[in-house]
Amino acid sequence: MSNFKIFILLFLLHCLSCNREKYPTQDYGPIEVRAQLYQNVYTHLMNEEVCPTCTDYKDGDLTTDFGDATAYAPALFFSLKGEGRATADDMRVAEEMAERQIKLVTDLYQNGIYSFLSAGISDPNSISETFVGIGGIFIAYEATREEKYKDTMEKYLDTMEEIFGPSGSSFLNSLLGVQIPPYGPTTVVGGVAGFYLQYIFSVGAGRSSVHYAGVGYSVLQKLNDAVFDQERMNYRYKNIPGYSFIYQYSNLTTLQGLIRAYLNTQNSAYLDRAKAVMETLEILWSDTYKGYFSAENDPKYFSTYTDENEMDTPEYTKEYIPLSGANYQIYANILMYQVTRDEKYRNNIEKILDFIEGTLYKDGIVWHDIQNGKRADRYCSGCNFQLLYNIYLYDRLLKGKPVLEKHIPFPNR
Repeated sequence: MSNFKIFILLFLLHCLSCNREKYPTQDYGPIEVRAQLYQNVYTHLMNEEVCPTCTDYKDGDLTTDFGDATAYAPALFFSLKGEGRATADDMRVAEEMAERQIKLVTDLYQNGIYSFLSAGISDPNSISETFVGIGGIFIAYEATREEKYKDTMEKYLDTMEEIFGPSGSSFLNSLLGVQIPPYGPTTVVGGVAGFYLQYIFSVGAGRSSVHYAGVGYSVLQKLNDAVFDQERMNYRYKNIPGYSFIYQYSNLTTLQGLIRAYLNTQNSAYLDRAKAVMETLEILWSDTYKGYFSAENDPKYFSTYTDENEMDTPEYTKEYIPLSGANYQIYANILMYQVTRDEKYRNNIEKILDFIEGTLYKDGIVWHDIQNGKRADRYCSGCNFQLLYNIYLYDRLLKGKPVLEKHIPFPNR
């Protein structure tokens, strides 16, 4: 065999070897941000919520999670796996929950989005798990490059395209005007836009990435047209006249899509909108409680309500500050800090963590909310996993690891 042929053979073998490698990882060391809070909450979750003998946990389903653990436990543990730091117990939970999410998405894919939404009327928690849980699958794929996770992401996005793609425009416009408890339609639509725009960050460039990003940009434009209030600079709770109050969730989920769109296009309009939204949300800050209300605490913005159930959804009359809202606020500030390096966003993160640790936390548990200054006895284990994931991301960002970064795809992808 000639030297040239030997060289070609060795080159091909090298490429095939590279093709099997995971992305380069870096061990960023122990989590140092809020280390004691992180450890205490983690210990409680692993020993009391998702242990093999825990009564509220079975086959990846955690009944105390309000539908959130399926996203945030795998996101945390697969991220740690990518650094080589996840324990065997961490991966047991991550893989069980990821397998549950694969099943949920497969059911969604086989039955179709409209059948899924109809069934979810009687079981809104299953909708929440399916919609939100896909976030953990993105991270699972980034850490492992296993095809089953990529396949699940694509099944999810392809099925959602029945509503979010061009053929679903009229339905999507109608959806933005209906009641979707508990967080409203804008929150849901904004969150799904972010998933479409996440695909390219997790998978890399390619035809599918271009297509899914295009859907994401289109949904952001629909949100801009239907629910963005130019006067008050925020994404309204839903597309109904009179809904002019500032609402935490609808803005924070949509912001996730805006930042991804900005990083992918470098179009400053997306970043400018995100900055404006973050400025608007400062209206929700309470000097009394040192936290952010979930909805503007001003009755004049709710004067047009006619349905008490709808009026109660944002819980504006209760001086309501929930852990889930604080979590979304932390994540938004993490993204803004990554992109701008403006210290005000880091200061916001610290303020929110101070509120969580000083007001909601006790004995290994971060309770769900305060209402009129009183800490509730409701517990959301999924929100606690979300908090751990946020602390992980914040710690890594401070050590130089971006939260959002595009990966280079393998040569054959």
